[in-house]
Amino acid sequence: MKTQCTDQKAKSTTGSIDESGSPLGAILVPEKRRASRRKFVRKNNHCIMSTHHQEDDLTAKMKSNQEKKTAGRKRVLKSQRVDVDDDRRQRSSKKMKKMGGRADFKKLGLYPPPDFSSDIKSVMNHQEGRDSEIKLRIMKQMFKTDMDKHQERFSMPLNQIKDGHDFLNETEMEEVRHSESMSTEVKLVELRLTDGNVHQSTMKLRRRQMKNTVSYVLTSNWNHVLDRNAGALKVDDIVQVYSFRRDQKLWLVLIKVMDAE
Repeated sequence: MKTQCTDQKAKSTTGSIDESGSPLGAILVPEKRRASRRKFVRKNNHCIMSTHHQEDDLTAKMKSNQEKKTAGRKRVLKSQRVDVDDDRRQRSSKKMKKMGGRADFKKLGLYPPPDFSSDIKSVMNHQEGRDSEIKLRIMKQMFKTDMDKHQERFSMPLNQIKDGHDFLNETEMEEVRHSESMSTEVKLVELRLTDGNVHQSTMKLRRRQMKNTVSYVLTSNWNHVLDRNAGALKVDDIVQVYSFRRDQKLWLVLIKVMDAE
């Protein structure tokens, strides 16, 4: 609030009149001044009036509001950190579920992978000249999708297949390349999955585009493989698939490496 300095002088005069005696001769005691004294400060030829207790109240109120805002931000930030941590844990859990809890082959003592090619040679009567070299193509876990009869397929992700560039020849690639419904015929040997028995069957091999990768899948008679090996093949069992060619025909050998239990 601003006022002219002449007003200040006028108020001082009024104050002296109030303190004079009354007509009856009794002295009038001046009213007790208020706790908050008004102070006039000259600035730019004007008098600025301020009240001490009003300034103190305003400062205290501003400080209180600032503290509330700061505390509110801290609570929000703490809540946000909790939400972020929970979200990370959920994403991590979902990722593990999506990966199917993929086993660490090194910790299981399976790196480098065990080689069963000599066993395959003896069982298959491998013949030099007639049969090509036996190669380990993939070692993987049996996932739920592999054991699901509704899906009826065994998958081999291309990015996990060793030397995937020569897995199929040009003719076979041409047969599976154009659509997922197209396939090429292969022979599958189930080696000693149940009681050391060996079983041979004809399968269809297809090329399937997944979300982020390409997989080769065995179909057609895969459910028969599951039925023959009920109890011997389970989710999380670790298996290997080998390949070789007999008279230019692709043969695959499925062998169990480690039980899930």
